[in-house]
Amino acid sequence: IIHPTFLACEMSTYSISDLPIDCIINICHFLSAKDLVSFSKVCKTFYESSLVGSIWRRFSVSRWSFCDVTQVSQGPGRWRRYYIARRSVERHFDKGRPNDDYRVRTLRGHEAPITTVLTVSDVTDWDNPRPPMVISLCNDGKVKCWDPLEAKVLWSRDEGVVTAIAADHLTSQLASSCSTNATVDIWNLNNNFSLQKTLCSVPGKAIISLKYKHLAMSSLPTPILMGYIAATHPQLSSIQIWDPNGDVKPLVQLEVPPYSGMLSKDILQVSRNGLLAIINTDTILVWNLGILTPQESPVPPHTTVHGDSTVTITCWLHDNCLATHCTQQIDIWDVNTAISATHKRAFQFQYRESNMYTPLRSIHTSQIFTCLCSSNQLLLAGDPNGNVHILDPTNGNCLQVFSKPPHVSMVTNICADGERVMSCSKDFSIRVYRWTQDNTNKLESLYTLLGGSVAHKKHDGFWKVLCTQSSCLGICGNQIKVYTFAVKLAETV
Repeated sequence: IIHPTFLACEMSTYSISDLPIDCIINICHFLSAKDLVSFSKVCKTFYESSLVGSIWRRFSVSRWSFCDVTQVSQGPGRWRRYYIARRSVERHFDKGRPNDDYRVRTLRGHEAPITTVLTVSDVTDWDNPRPPMVISLCNDGKVKCWDPLEAKVLWSRDEGVVTAIAADHLTSQLASSCSTNATVDIWNLNNNFSLQKTLCSVPGKAIISLKYKHLAMSSLPTPILMGYIAATHPQLSSIQIWDPNGDVKPLVQLEVPPYSGMLSKDILQVSRNGLLAIINTDTILVWNLGILTPQESPVPPHTTVHGDSTVTITCWLHDNCLATHCTQQIDIWDVNTAISATHKRAFQFQYRESNMYTPLRSIHTSQIFTCLCSSNQLLLAGDPNGNVHILDPTNGNCLQVFSKPPHVSMVTNICADGERVMSCSKDFSIRVYRWTQDNTNKLESLYTLLGGSVAHKKHDGFWKVLCTQSSCLGICGNQIKVYTFAVKLAETV
């Protein structure tokens, strides 16, 4: 079939740019992202045809599990600019050349060791991307908010009374608990850190952990703010849940037994679908936040997981399964099934607690792991010898082991998402890995970030690593190393 345009043009003067715009756009749908960028440089017509949002949206969604185009300004080629900018950051992460692909800044100012580090507003604008704001809390009760690009303090609270902090980038709120008057202050990060409101807590008891959570389907408002109060007295331990934008009093209180284990700032473990878990020596208490309603009477755990020995580390696997580690064994617990099968809501909002004594699956290992996390339906674990293990939770097989030289000392923390993995060690090294693009769920070790060894005389190595879309943070002692990956809006993908 010959298009009428062909008949109207002499063959000697015919050009593909003379085709109707619909035909050129249809051609663009068959090109790869790299070829489409080259195609757009031929002429103005090709460039305008390449701006079709549906094409670049397909590229983005197929490459990344989560895409937020609202982070790009309105206008023609919005999805195209989003893809090119984010792909540029990804290329810098993949190459990892010092000074060319990333810059290193050291955040100094705390006198005591840092216990909690948060990041807020990661890449709010892909047209002019900046690293996220960093908020840190040290064990002397002082809080600082940093601009990591300039390595300067934007705001600080130096009274020495803060016991826990939490931040929510969607509402731009910072919550900090006060040890002197048992309150939680809500600060507005977008309004010069102004005090928005003060929430009431249990008098005389300090909150050791805070966490924000957005619930998709719940009788509670969203977001909610959770605060954990740990005490040896049974009537004083509890988890308070507030509406940070509503009343100052708690919406509901969760009943927690006296705590007898090691306290941690990350004790509140929340899955993506709203399951809350905390460790209490050899038991794990689980609540389903989605079925809670505002009430005055304390709510006991919906499910209690009873381990064989003291649980040292735990993480959520998928949305419904919980992975726990004790001695040389990893147990997989199907928590959500237990809640759905045995838990029913009764009259006057009283709940019946179910108990789990047998895990869904047990993985026996020859190693005592020091950290545990999950990504792409796999478990990632670090050991004292500097090795990183990739485990299949369905059968317990060890799929990959990354041994020296990535780390020569104990792996202290692993941060993972659907795109990359980062591990840190006491030897002041941060290793970067990448999931392969061939759907084999294999991890590829890339490089070690440089610039972290300058503090080895003062501190005991990195104890935590955080990864955002545009940066990586390593925490050691009273310092924070920020590795910012530059964004260059070049016409390459």
